[in-house]
Amino acid sequence: GLFFVLDEQATSSGNSASTEFQRTIGALFAVYWLLRMDIDGKQGFCFGCDEEWNIQTNATGKPSDARKRAKFYDDFQWSFMEEVVHSALQLSPSERPADRLEALLCLTAFHDIMKVQALCPRVSLAHAPYEGYGAGEQIHDHDLALAYVLEHYPELLPSFRALPQ
Repeated sequence: GLFFVLDEQATSSGNSASTEFQRTIGALFAVYWLLRMDIDGKQGFCFGCDEEWNIQTNATGKPSDARKRAKFYDDFQWSFMEEVVHSALQLSPSERPADRLEALLCLTAFHDIMKVQALCPRVSLAHAPYEGYGAGEQIHDHDLALAYVLEHYPELLPSFRALPQ
């Protein structure tokens, strides 16, 4: 896919496409673990998985890193993070509506795709001007570029278009 084609190309953040991909995967894992705090998410968030995707139950690796992870796990105010998650999703403590979670995961997956300059759109004559960009101009601000695509060409991001209204 595109990730492999553009792997060495720098993005608007200055990072390689590979680095941006890894950051996105990290964000998806963070969401996953934080939504599972009542099960095994705290351990996964702090300690990760082994090569067979089994959740680590204690800190491993370089001793100084392992100590930091163990300290974070022991000292972090997890109840505060639970409140943040529920507040961000506007949930009551007992509900987890699939639509909101799906939207959160979709946004997490594609929120920075326009950092790849080759994907940044040009403003159509029909939509000009758009946030200061004229017809035919490429939108270089990755957030505005994503907003433009979501507003005018949602079919280009099937995961977004498939979300319920």
